[in-house]
Amino acid sequence: MKLIGVNFALAILISGLIAFGFYGIAGEELRLGIALGSFSFAACTLAMIVGVRYEYARTGVNLRVVAAVFLAASLGINAIYAVNPLTQASYLIAIGIPFAIYILLFRAVSRSRQ
Repeated sequence: MKLIGVNFALAILISGLIAFGFYGIAGEELRLGIALGSFSFAACTLAMIVGVRYEYARTGVNLRVVAAVFLAASLGINAIYAVNPLTQASYLIAIGIPFAIYILLFRAVSRSRQ
């Protein structure tokens, strides 16, 4: 894996804008949690989609697809919690479990070396 500097920086910038958007939409109780959660999830997934060049082409395609699926899922979860006033504990569980599964799948696919 090699970083593509400009694309990586743009992915982080876009993630910050996504987090700022959710910060503006969310209610007062979940505002900071949703901003941090959406930024961390979006930054990890977007950086792996556009900001990294992979050694093996097949592995790169699989990793990008996994990251895109989890990015879409996290955007959906964050949108639901930004609009509906639910508890912060349920948000941490709802965003933490997919994030852990994403990391596990990313590691498993990246070790396949295809």
